[in-house]
Amino acid sequence: SGLEKVTGKYISFIDSDDWIELNMYEELVSQINDEDILIYRYFSYDDKKKKIVGKKKIDFYSQNKLEDKYLYVELPCCCWSKLYKKEYLEKNNFKFLEILYEDVFWNIETIFSTEKIKFIDKRYYYYRVNRDDSIMKLTKEIKGKNIEEFKKKQENSYKVIYENIEKFTTTRKNNLS
Repeated sequence: SGLEKVTGKYISFIDSDDWIELNMYEELVSQINDEDILIYRYFSYDDKKKKIVGKKKIDFYSQNKLEDKYLYVELPCCCWSKLYKKEYLEKNNFKFLEILYEDVFWNIETIFSTEKIKFIDKRYYYYRVNRDDSIMKLTKEIKGKNIEEFKKKQENSYKVIYENIEKFTTTRKNNLS
């Protein structure tokens, strides 16, 4: 519902248990030109160890080549590592699916619908991991208590994602023909 109420030129997402560099938006906005999406790097912060962990380097960030978006498996499958132009999202009427793993299809749809992507080789975002009261941990606990119900929700989510990918690729193929 936030997408319907936003008034600024850009849209970004922050999970409630994560944090960002204070100057993140100022720096990102100064680097965006005609791109629809800026993708930036992040830190993983282990809540139990109280330190940054896992500094996975994605080499193509620094190359900033357009065709690198097709190395999709290397991109973080989350909406919070990106800055989107509001106009781009509105023009294409992108919406989150109301399912588990809603970021999965959102990323496929938003990234593969544009040629205007820029990779920023700087870490601005702190993604908190290993936190006792995180939604991911609660999901695992719920899963353990009612595994069959969780499996059905998970199965349904993957089915919806797959169906939407099929529709998206068919539509995209028809539009390119």
